[in-house]
Amino acid sequence: MNKELFKKVTRIYVLKVFIILFVFSMVFFFMFSLVSLYRQRSNEIDTISAREDVIVEGAYERFSDHLQFVTDDLLILRNEFLYDIDNANPFEDVEREWLSYSNERDLYNQIRFIDDQGMEQIRVDRHGDGSYVVDSEDLQDKSNRYYVIDTLALPDQSVYYSDFDLNNENNVIIEPYELQFRASTPIYKDDILYGMLIINYDIQYLLNEMHYYDDISSGSFYVVDEDGYYIYNNDPSVLYGFDLTERSSYYFNNLCENAWQRILVDKNTQFITDKGLFNVSIFDFSSILDTNGFSYYGKSENVYFISMVSQEEIPYFIETFIFWNLLLLSITNNWYVIIFILFLSTIVAIFVYIRLYLNFETKQFASIDQLTNIYNRRMGIEQLEKLIEEDNMLSLCFIDLNGLKSINDTYGHQVGDEFIVDVVKIIDQYVKFPDFLFRLGGDEFLIVSHQNEDALRMLWTKIQNDFDQFNKHKANRYILSASHGIISYDKNMKDVNQFIAAADHKMYEDKNAYYKNRVFKK
Repeated sequence: MNKELFKKVTRIYVLKVFIILFVFSMVFFFMFSLVSLYRQRSNEIDTISAREDVIVEGAYERFSDHLQFVTDDLLILRNEFLYDIDNANPFEDVEREWLSYSNERDLYNQIRFIDDQGMEQIRVDRHGDGSYVVDSEDLQDKSNRYYVIDTLALPDQSVYYSDFDLNNENNVIIEPYELQFRASTPIYKDDILYGMLIINYDIQYLLNEMHYYDDISSGSFYVVDEDGYYIYNNDPSVLYGFDLTERSSYYFNNLCENAWQRILVDKNTQFITDKGLFNVSIFDFSSILDTNGFSYYGKSENVYFISMVSQEEIPYFIETFIFWNLLLLSITNNWYVIIFILFLSTIVAIFVYIRLYLNFETKQFASIDQLTNIYNRRMGIEQLEKLIEEDNMLSLCFIDLNGLKSINDTYGHQVGDEFIVDVVKIIDQYVKFPDFLFRLGGDEFLIVSHQNEDALRMLWTKIQNDFDQFNKHKANRYILSASHGIISYDKNMKDVNQFIAAADHKMYEDKNAYYKNRVFKK
């Protein structure tokens, strides 16, 4: 193999080495990196999820405690009312007690007794810094209100919770918007319906406390009713879609439909979607009355406390494209490692190239004829023997230079060497890999070809034409000429020596026909 061919083949090989080394190193690195990131992701998800779970559970407990407190107050007021009802002036006693109670609690906008016809009989309102008893002439007929109708229809020892709704007078929603929540219980005397007791709880006081949980959440925090409408959201413009027509499209289902379905249908309280990480706590109204011996009735059954850590806040948490997100994160965080692997792969490839080149140079020195830069006798014979063992189709062209001795005697060995080099240059340009040319010794050369004899004869015709073109220049001190003999390998030949000898015999037939007087120009 000549040096140019070696360089071409070696560059391709070294490029493959570089690519394989770089790709395998990157695959190994990214596998290790992805596993590490996945574990880190899992740990972070567990940590964040645990923290968010504490947040929604904390909000749940706070909400539950408040409503339990309201329910307990409702039942206390009920018992006191039943105790005072037989007094000489029962309503006066009740008004005085409720006024004191309202000022002490500071949580109730109204405490009312409504008779069995839906008329207010006692009402204590809270306004500003204090509470007051409403005059009898200002008491109203509430018989058409849904919470009055529903409560008066209940059996004894029942508790009713109204919807979360806005204050409405004569079908007009009062501004500024104030969220209302009512707890009520029917009053029976001697198994006969006497009326109902109702508390208007200042639910906004409780919802204001939800800001704390929103602030400490890693994402967004919401409180929604069972239809998905927002009871609490840090954006007040999306609240109260259950009563405000212009906000009716603002509900949690529109934000995260898949998540809302998982909450409602699957009752999942902790999960990941392509929107982010969700933690949910579900408040069941009936649960706070389990130990009081009262039955629960109401419009609503559940309130949902939801924490959502979105993909924008923690991009590589999303589940759908986790592999690609982790891969992108790995590349972003470890770009310097990629550069190092690229640099290391380049250094190794260069080292491999240098080693191959040095080995080639060593082999060249041992196997290349230094004058002609083609295989020497040892390497040529060795390669020929291998081809014979591999049972390849082979042909030989034995070449003997004409007139070398006369040139050496006339002009010296330096000119003789030039003569040899000129002949070899012309011949070698027609010998293409995997065929090769080698120096058998002195002025004898062999072309080893995988082609048949006819192809070699055509090749020799081209070589002879180039000799003739060279010889036309009068300035040349010698005429290029060579005798040749072409033969194909016969399996009956015993060894390589017999193969070469047969080609040598053919060459001598050509040499005997050569006219020796044309060696020198006259």
